[in-house]
Amino acid sequence: MAGSAARAALLDQELETMQRLDIITLAKQRRNMVIPACRLPAELLTRIASFAQLDWAPSRKRGNRVSTLGWIGMSHVCSSWRMVLVSTPSLWCSIPCLELSPRCMPDVLARTRHLGLTLTLTTNTFADATGPSCAPALRLWMGLPISRRTRHLLIKDGTETFRANSWSTLLLHSMPMLESLSINLGQGSSAHARDDLVLPGDMFGSISPPRLSSIKLSNCSLPWGSGLYSASVTYLSLIMDPRNTATSPTFAQFGELFARLTSLTFLLLHDVFPTSPNPAHLVRLPATLKSVRLGSSANGTPNDCLGTFIRSELPIQASYSISIAKNRPGFDNDLVSRSITHLFHSPPEPPVELFLHYRSFVVNFNPRWNASSMRGGTKWFQKFVDQRQRYLKVSDNQSHDDALFPNLHRMRLESLKYLNVTGETMSLMNSTQNPEWWKSTFTSARHIVGLAVDYVPELIHLLCALADDSSSLLFPLLKTVILCRYADGQTGNPVTLAEYDAAQLQVSLIDFLHVRKQNGALTLELRVEEGALGPEELRRVEEVVNVVVF
Repeated sequence: MAGSAARAALLDQELETMQRLDIITLAKQRRNMVIPACRLPAELLTRIASFAQLDWAPSRKRGNRVSTLGWIGMSHVCSSWRMVLVSTPSLWCSIPCLELSPRCMPDVLARTRHLGLTLTLTTNTFADATGPSCAPALRLWMGLPISRRTRHLLIKDGTETFRANSWSTLLLHSMPMLESLSINLGQGSSAHARDDLVLPGDMFGSISPPRLSSIKLSNCSLPWGSGLYSASVTYLSLIMDPRNTATSPTFAQFGELFARLTSLTFLLLHDVFPTSPNPAHLVRLPATLKSVRLGSSANGTPNDCLGTFIRSELPIQASYSISIAKNRPGFDNDLVSRSITHLFHSPPEPPVELFLHYRSFVVNFNPRWNASSMRGGTKWFQKFVDQRQRYLKVSDNQSHDDALFPNLHRMRLESLKYLNVTGETMSLMNSTQNPEWWKSTFTSARHIVGLAVDYVPELIHLLCALADDSSSLLFPLLKTVILCRYADGQTGNPVTLAEYDAAQLQVSLIDFLHVRKQNGALTLELRVEEGALGPEELRRVEEVVNVVVF
């Protein structure tokens, strides 16, 4: 009996030990140490967490919305993961402020180890019709202790919640470490000018404002003489609701602004232009600019956009993109022709490649042929970011009248080596183009060696022009032709040609290739996108020229 009692006592002691939380935790940790996922190197785990942050943000419960920790839940997988993630300050410095419970704030800030902060305040998912005011949250995250550590500030208000809580007064705190500012207020529901579009002039401290490197403002603006527009700014993006013309600068303010931005490399302006620019005034853009993007929306001021552009002195090494909509009455078509001259006749050197897309011109100055890339084709401008491109688009959704292509003769064509034409372009010009149009328009383009086109019924006019040897040949040095399969602009699905169109195109293509061969032209190479030509068509073409299918 005594032996049994002793064994029972030992077993009771063992059970008691096994029920201790610290022993259970230790046992689980030892078990997890043999799991490969729990033994990931710290550098790899933090890298994975940084990627997870991009698309797996935490969110708070509001209405029917489920609360989630997002990427922070990774710190609950095991103790080793938690130890690594919690001890990596850089992971905690980007804070989605309105998505975290106030109870989390002390812990999150402690994990940043006093590094600079990136604060994101967005109301797109914060407020709803029955939700609480976000004023307490704004005061919490934009208070003085946190403002002193803020390096990047992103504010996005798509619900006018901030406006209802006088949020702009919270921007008066000093932010000495602030490097980038992004504020997007949305267009709001009112068709009238809003009274909160101009931000406080003494924002972030008027005595010693931060030296920002990046400013992005949408549907709001700083006073044009603000000290935040300083020589330290390298990135500037200003987008305005065209209904709020009260915030438009004068031409003098516009010129003074860029006189101060001596380090600017990127500029985006959309519906932020002086009204009725004075022809006698010129704006000198900073010589440091590498990329300039100008635009005007359907309800905007395209005349002011183009008028300001043609009165600007352009840094010749920068890339330019100008996109306007001329839907409004009173559009001055003469500004288009003047803009073409200003944009395409003042480059550092003659253009090499011309891209004709639906209601747009794109010129490239690099010696390589972008469309010859197997990833490029006639859509290369959508896939390549080139610092030496110039782009002009004039759209009109309410009219079929085209303000751009009648000015094609104003382009510098004599230096071109490569020409790319989309199916949308040929469809747009179908009422005016014919073989003679192609020959007369491109008569000076005698150095073209590469041609990329979509295989569409309207291509027949260009093929007939290329086959016409009654006088001088069009593109006499042509060496490579790229045929791309045409895809619907909205769905992206390949378009199948009707039988008669396909037959007519086949005949015209073979005729063009035979004529060039008979005239002793340079050896042609035909590159065909898979699916553009059928097996029988390819066989016929291969009897005349070398064919490469991509």
